[in-house]
Amino acid sequence: MCSDKYFDEDHSNLIVGPVNKPRWIYSVSKQLLDRVIWAYGEKEGLQFTLFRPFNWMGPRLDNLNAARIGSSRAITQLILNLVEGSPIKLIDGGKQKRCFTDIRDGIEALYRIIENAGNRCDGEIINIGNPENEASIEELGEMLLASFEKHPLRHYFPRLRAFVLSKVAATMAKDIRT
Repeated sequence: MCSDKYFDEDHSNLIVGPVNKPRWIYSVSKQLLDRVIWAYGEKEGLQFTLFRPFNWMGPRLDNLNAARIGSSRAITQLILNLVEGSPIKLIDGGKQKRCFTDIRDGIEALYRIIENAGNRCDGEIINIGNPENEASIEELGEMLLASFEKHPLRHYFPRLRAFVLSKVAATMAKDIRT
């Protein structure tokens, strides 16, 4: 697809897929806006600082109602499954990994970006994440389940039915190329 091996979807670690598919439009549009802002900074002198929050976790980020309609973070979705006793669906076996960031650490990073001591953040795109707090979705589900089972109010909630493994992600990569 692309003559540059670093950007060829068949060889790159970055797979964006077709922009007309709902799954990819969010990621691609964020990347496009980053590039547009960067270009205005380079060519027109626009002063900017962009930040990308990665998998923030903590209170009040979203709620179980958001999880019911599929509009929540992975942690909230897993908690909903535990509370309702519904099966936890692990796409491609839950092997995909994410680095989770405590909301307090994220807010502290934002304060420092806004403070912009010595103009260090000018013209930068800053990822806010915690690479030392990495877990697969399967591991995350197991950690939450272990904590949930020990909770003193556990007996008020239905039993978890199962972890359900799905090959959706593996087959989706094949489907989007056809």
